[in-house]
Amino acid sequence: MKRKISLASLPLVILIVTSTIQVAHQIIIPSTTHVMKADATIGESTESELTTQSGIETYTLSLPSAGYLNVLIPPDATVLSAELLGAQSGITWKYHGTFGLRCYQFAQIGVEISEGVQVTYLNVRIQVNRNTKTYIAAGADPLSDQIIERLSRNPTSGYTLPGLSFSNIEHSKEWRGYSIMPVMKVQNYQLPLSRINYVIITSEQLQTLLAPFMILKHRQGVEPFLMTTQTISTVYAGDRAQSRTLEFLKDAYNTWHMEYVLIVGGKSTLAPIEYQRMYNPDWPRGTGFMEGRTTDYYYSTLEQPSNSYTQTKYLIPDTKYLEPATHYPVDFPDFMLGRFPSDDASDIKNMIDKTTAYEQEENPGEWTRNKLLVSGEGLSQSQDWLQFTKGPRVHLSYPQNLTLNSLVDSINKGTGSVTLMAHADPHGWVLGGGQRFDYNNVNLLSNTKLPVIFTEGCHSGKGDASQSVAARLLALPNKGAVAIVSGMSYTPYGLEVYLSAYNYYPQYRQDSLPNADYQIGKAFYYFTSLDGVCEYMNILGDPSLILATSRYDLPIPEFSDMTAAAAFTLILTLIIIRRKPTRSSGRSEAHAAR
Repeated sequence: MKRKISLASLPLVILIVTSTIQVAHQIIIPSTTHVMKADATIGESTESELTTQSGIETYTLSLPSAGYLNVLIPPDATVLSAELLGAQSGITWKYHGTFGLRCYQFAQIGVEISEGVQVTYLNVRIQVNRNTKTYIAAGADPLSDQIIERLSRNPTSGYTLPGLSFSNIEHSKEWRGYSIMPVMKVQNYQLPLSRINYVIITSEQLQTLLAPFMILKHRQGVEPFLMTTQTISTVYAGDRAQSRTLEFLKDAYNTWHMEYVLIVGGKSTLAPIEYQRMYNPDWPRGTGFMEGRTTDYYYSTLEQPSNSYTQTKYLIPDTKYLEPATHYPVDFPDFMLGRFPSDDASDIKNMIDKTTAYEQEENPGEWTRNKLLVSGEGLSQSQDWLQFTKGPRVHLSYPQNLTLNSLVDSINKGTGSVTLMAHADPHGWVLGGGQRFDYNNVNLLSNTKLPVIFTEGCHSGKGDASQSVAARLLALPNKGAVAIVSGMSYTPYGLEVYLSAYNYYPQYRQDSLPNADYQIGKAFYYFTSLDGVCEYMNILGDPSLILATSRYDLPIPEFSDMTAAAAFTLILTLIIIRRKPTRSSGRSEAHAAR
């Protein structure tokens, strides 16, 4: 990267960045700016220049030749224009808009170059208008700060083609602030101005089961707030439950900038969001094991363009990541999202009981260090897992030693995690030789030592399907699994979430994903933020869950002495107050009122 900046007396900025990497580029811009214009010139790199004029800043960057370019801009800025300088035949580009990586605002441009076109640099110009956008200043945001720190060392990421790239990261400490999203709701309705970091969405019928779980979150220092789907339906606008829930989540994020969201209930409580690949718009719904394409992931991408959401579903083109200038942008998740996937009260109680027991056990045992890898028929690639996994481990592989009995026996003996590399459908995994591990036989398990399951099996995380193996494993009383990281459709990842959760990632792929210190939600968030191909990924379970093996490697947090009754009363207190969002150089009004 080559950059030269000269300052004038007025606030118009032109910034040019030189790079030769062919990826999608993410450029950080000040949080107080608005992009007026972005363009690119093909050819030799140019030196950057900073000029100023009446609150307008212009960033001109020399960038790699294709992909999703994300430019960091100030939180108070709105984009006036974005353009490619010197465009020529065979090069297509599109300005997608601005997207927040929590407190960091990026202007995103997609650039495609036709085969055979030779380009060394693309010169892009983005013009923003400062002091035109309301935001809430952020001193720090630990979740996204970890990603920015990684990007400062390596500003490219993702395994998609053409990939993602990020620019202007050097301004991250000064350009930090939460955008305020518009919300459609009942006039004068205000969420409580409390220090909430964990939002739970459930039904009135299931909410009474959540008291022990909410007390646990409070004791862990992760203040919870429970919202029922019935209240959401009354207060927030939208043509169906999914769109009304998105409005609530925008309101909650504006108010609290929470890190965790948990949906408690199945599709009757709150259905996942349907989406459809545009290459086959008549994809069958309600037939076979597919039962339509659904995902919870879009509940966490609050800035997804409204024009990509139709009356019934998101329309996500199959070539989304191969044609960055033609189709939709790459959005970033705003928080860690999980689900307890059942509408049955007894199932939900089992999930809550298992989770609270798992998280409160101070000395679970050495079994938590054990790790199990399962390589099903046709999926025996395991070198990365074997190379980077430390401590006690077992590898079951078909046809060598993997059978249904050997798998059940290994889980029953106790293992901290199971990595399932096997073909799958929503009902179970294919082991080999006609044997499966599925909804009909998981009851063979007798383990009281609960693992976290990381799986590549396609569709195996589809908790809204009938006879879902994932939902069954979580609902089994006192056995099965405590959490599952999987996909609701085709699963695009291998070991990334697992390796980040166990702090193995730097050895696996330097400067790609940050280590998550045993937190599965953080590992999932890092992956979905930096990879880009993840709309069908999900966590079934508590997104704040920490792998039990951390008890031997990390200090156990001290719990508060506040009584359970007082904690629960405090959590459910609702303050109704009208507040106009304003720009603040310090803490937000919500924070100041705490």
